[in-house]
Amino acid sequence: SQTGTYSISGSRYYTAYSRSDYLDMALYRFIPEQIIKKPLDKFYVWAWLFLFAAVVIIGVYALSTYKFIHKPLITLVKSFRRMENGDLDFVIANESKYEFGYLFVRFNQMVANLRSLIDQVYKQKIMAQRAELKQLQSQINPHFLFNSFFILNTMAKTGDLERVELFTTQLGEYFQFVTRNASDEVSLKQEIQHARLYTEIQKLRFSRRVAVQFEDLPYDLEKLQVPRLIVQPIIENAFEHSLEQMAYNGWIVIRFDWNETEVQIIVEDNGNRLTDETLQYIEESLATNDEQMETTGMVNIHRRLKITFGDPYGLYVSRGDLGGLQVIIRFPRNRGGELV
Repeated sequence: SQTGTYSISGSRYYTAYSRSDYLDMALYRFIPEQIIKKPLDKFYVWAWLFLFAAVVIIGVYALSTYKFIHKPLITLVKSFRRMENGDLDFVIANESKYEFGYLFVRFNQMVANLRSLIDQVYKQKIMAQRAELKQLQSQINPHFLFNSFFILNTMAKTGDLERVELFTTQLGEYFQFVTRNASDEVSLKQEIQHARLYTEIQKLRFSRRVAVQFEDLPYDLEKLQVPRLIVQPIIENAFEHSLEQMAYNGWIVIRFDWNETEVQIIVEDNGNRLTDETLQYIEESLATNDEQMETTGMVNIHRRLKITFGDPYGLYVSRGDLGGLQVIIRFPRNRGGELV
């Protein structure tokens, strides 16, 4: 048997041909092509309808997924990134009644609680800083006060009224700066002026035994705001613990180092009493976070700098080039993108 297609009078037919030698005859069967293709045409129609319906369903599903899952998820991720960058002054607009609506409500509550906790911690840090300052103010060295009045008495006996007037004025300005409670921070210029005033008072006591060299404060640093009483106690420590026993050639050098982000005030002396054990003890005292340990002037300053500026700022000690103790006071030149 054989099959094929033929065109008769413009119409196409599928043919089937079979011959029988026994009957000596051939049988032809002609089937119009349209009869065979008619079921396929219905199949094509249903296939296209199914494809169209599938596209519509997939589109609706994709839009629903984007609206109810993908878009809220992107919003949540962006909100977490804003929070990671320190931005807590926002809330997620919540109009969803589904699971993401619950997540948005909880996220907004979390941000609000975090803001509240940060405010509480900040206020506690400010209170702690003020308490540390009050403690430092209360630690006025009685020996310094006694020696000041002894010097004043000696000058009065010699009849040096001009020096008596100068000394009492300096002493009054010194205690006015130390004991005033108007502000926890001052300009760096005021802080250095107070430190210079203290050294002028001490020069009368130590006479020519100790020389103090102040590097000029750069103009760009004069208006920087710093915690009060961070330089003078360091110089006082050099006078009282490093140079008090030196008969001559005592040196204290105060200089400045800075860049775009950080300022360092270096206070260095040439005292010969600094041992490795003493240096290690000072380093350990500054490194510890034990609030119960005895608070010295240097530890007090270190804590206040960390409360105000955070890590890595504070005091850093080492043996200086002059042979004595070198104290580096580190603080940022800007705070939150603005000049301190």
